[in-house]
Amino acid sequence: MATGKETEGKAVFEYSLGNWLTVAAPATVANLGVGFDVMGVSILNIEDVDADGKLTFLGDIVKIKHSEGGSPLEIKAVYVRGALDSSFIRDVNKNVAAIAAQEVLRARGYRQPLEIILEKMPFMGSGMGSSAASVVAGAYAALLISGGSSKEDIANIVVNCEVGKHPDNVLPALFGGFVASYGETNSHRRLQRLYDQDILSLSQAQQILASGNLGISDYRAEMEKAKDNDSISEIISRMDKLVSRFQKVREGQKEQYYSILYNSIQNKAKIHSDDPRLKEAISIIEESRDLDLNLLIGRLENLGIESISPDLERLRTYEKRRLRRIECDKTYTSPGIKKRLLGLVEEYIAKKRRESAPSNTASASTNDYETLSIPDRFLDNLYFVLIKPDISISTIEARKRINRTPDLGDVVANSRGLAKLLISLYKGDIAGFGEAMSEDRIVEPARAPLILGFYRAKEAARREGAYGFTISGSGPACVGVTDTLDAARNVARISMRIFGEEGHKSSAYICKVDTTGARKL
Repeated sequence: MATGKETEGKAVFEYSLGNWLTVAAPATVANLGVGFDVMGVSILNIEDVDADGKLTFLGDIVKIKHSEGGSPLEIKAVYVRGALDSSFIRDVNKNVAAIAAQEVLRARGYRQPLEIILEKMPFMGSGMGSSAASVVAGAYAALLISGGSSKEDIANIVVNCEVGKHPDNVLPALFGGFVASYGETNSHRRLQRLYDQDILSLSQAQQILASGNLGISDYRAEMEKAKDNDSISEIISRMDKLVSRFQKVREGQKEQYYSILYNSIQNKAKIHSDDPRLKEAISIIEESRDLDLNLLIGRLENLGIESISPDLERLRTYEKRRLRRIECDKTYTSPGIKKRLLGLVEEYIAKKRRESAPSNTASASTNDYETLSIPDRFLDNLYFVLIKPDISISTIEARKRINRTPDLGDVVANSRGLAKLLISLYKGDIAGFGEAMSEDRIVEPARAPLILGFYRAKEAARREGAYGFTISGSGPACVGVTDTLDAARNVARISMRIFGEEGHKSSAYICKVDTTGARKL
């Protein structure tokens, strides 16, 4: 498979091509610190630092050829460092290189049976664009064998087929050099859904309902603090109806108690018609229907009628229980009612999410990215140092750590840093570029704890001549920037030493910008 050697500071690779059409796609550095999800650069390894043996090709290689028949596309083998590796997925519907190849072939209406061999870069979950390299190599190989040549024709497809549908790795791997992407992908739409004010307000209402045992009136007061929207208003309206219903129930109980007492005293007045106090008691009840029950009971007790004493005592017990229930309504909501209210909120949240759900297609198009024209002197003097600690970080897990509602000051600082980074690129200012790359205040602080020794390595790298140092992609690979080969070697060695002290072996590579991207070998 792939072999290589360094010749006059440039990487030269030799392949046994045979009857295969062979395509390579380079590794990439995404984000570049302050350019989260929008900036990326393809890289070409020129030196394995303090390592013996052949130069490591950082990227993926796909060999493709026509087959004798059978399946439309078949993965014959997967290699890593030239050795067959059976642990990699060979299902063409699950392997991203094959998925991308099939999408290109389908788009071009090409139906001849094909087979591919994939050689993976030796790092998975590294932050060096491993899955992006597979996608691009597979797609570009399919493009060429089907008679196509324009990379622009497959830009949408490679973004769609990349695991997270993020363009910051796949587009540099496809086109080479620095690429800025400003297209809105489905991932960004999903992120926007998290900021949807209706959903945020409903989620706040959901948290209020799920916390503690409050009364309905308390829940209502808390929900009124949430941002006003139709959904919250609807829920509050439902609460008001529940409160009103409870009030009617309690008021109905009061009326019921009056009636019970009134009927009981009337019956006694018929039996004891010679007792004028019973007639007076009936008059008091008729005149006092709006009176507090306890006050009514007190007035009736003052009449001293022994025959109605049991009725008054029973009524006092009923009223005490009714008042206790009213108080309970103010401080507690029954599990059944609480469940109904939570269900109502969840129903509204689901509705809002359906309304704002993204389509199943990614949105990258030929107007959504720009390959940047960088001065030659910048590219000639720029060295990237890639340091890969011997740990693996899932891109999905790394994204979960990012604060989705960052402080406005940090957002402004990152925007300022991205402006500085782009201006430095166009001016050919390596020092300014490196400084800007190191100024991320949102993503790097969230992910750095996953990489033991990161901040020690960053500080040491700056002392050894690095203009900038940050996390490559989602990590754990780290990337430094220098303007000399000697400084790059020093940065690599001090970083490897620090990661070693943290218990992780690491490898380091000195790289230049790969200005070609995907290429036929």
